[in-house]
Amino acid sequence: MKICHLSSVRESHDLCMFQRSAVSAARAGYEVSIVAKGTSREDSGVRVTGEGEPPGSRLKRMLFFTRSIYRAALAEDADLYQIHDPELLPYGLKLKRQGKRVVFDSHELYAVLLRSKHYLKCAKLAAALYARYERYVLRRIDAVIFPGTIQGKDPFAGVSQRTVLVANYAQKDELYARYVPREKGSPAMCFVGHVTPDRGAENMVEAAEKAGMKLIFVGDFVPEDYGARVRALPGWRYVDFRGPLDRNAVAKVYQEAAMGLCVLPDGGQYNLSDTFNMKVYDYMAMGLPVILSDSAYARQVNEKYRFAMLVDPADTDAIAAAARYLAEHPSEAAQMGEAGRRAVAEEFNWDTQAAKLLALYRDLIGPPGT
Repeated sequence: MKICHLSSVRESHDLCMFQRSAVSAARAGYEVSIVAKGTSREDSGVRVTGEGEPPGSRLKRMLFFTRSIYRAALAEDADLYQIHDPELLPYGLKLKRQGKRVVFDSHELYAVLLRSKHYLKCAKLAAALYARYERYVLRRIDAVIFPGTIQGKDPFAGVSQRTVLVANYAQKDELYARYVPREKGSPAMCFVGHVTPDRGAENMVEAAEKAGMKLIFVGDFVPEDYGARVRALPGWRYVDFRGPLDRNAVAKVYQEAAMGLCVLPDGGQYNLSDTFNMKVYDYMAMGLPVILSDSAYARQVNEKYRFAMLVDPADTDAIAAAARYLAEHPSEAAQMGEAGRRAVAEEFNWDTQAAKLLALYRDLIGPPGT
């Protein structure tokens, strides 16, 4: 049985799409392909069809590059298609009309996420329109995969024929296996991911200045012109901006840093949902104590594992105080890091999620080899 993954936005080596979903299915015995931007290759039992680079214009990408992705995916003649981007939802309907099984992998809760994009004009209207169209599509395809409940409730219940919660937990054979105890040195904070207004970039820079501590940024500024605004802040002199890095280089950053930051502004999806941003599980896997936005879910998990310091993400004094405390109490910080690794080993690891994903595949198209 053949599974094809489609993305017009993600890199073909994307951690969630490739290393987790695709490789897990290939290891289970399915024939797996990916159609995405970039070049073609064979990797870890997965055949990648690269469709080159998309246009620089987002509108042109959505109008034309998505069509190229769809046509190449249709030529794969797979039994099941897993769509990884909202802009490919119209092609999910087309694939369904071709008699294919279709799954939407909603890596984010996009209807919630769009409302927090304050730099977008009419963000609330865009979120409402998207939510309406998403519901229309999900009623007509076979399943939706989503990363977390919202206050204990399935956000797609009653909308999709089938919903499956597959969280973005850490892989034991990736960063977790590469952990080495941190050597003593000047403490530094780190943040890995797109540097955006809705992820609290300006607050992190201000907190670094107040703490007098280096802040390592790994990722791109999105949108690009936002970078000029952040670089103009007085606290930018404390920032070590590394840009986008591959996973090997990211692992070295985690080994260099003394703590990980994830202080998303209040109202973001991760302050509402019962899961963490993927970077938090990476921090935990690498034994880093986490400075984390306070939320009901964060309090629940932290009460069990004591891996983080919870702060108001809008309070830069609180973020700075947490950073200074961890720097001044290295033994306690190390205990928090060890607790995070224990949480990954016991509960927040990809093995638990891969089993649910493979069960979905078996139910929709049967076991591999049939």
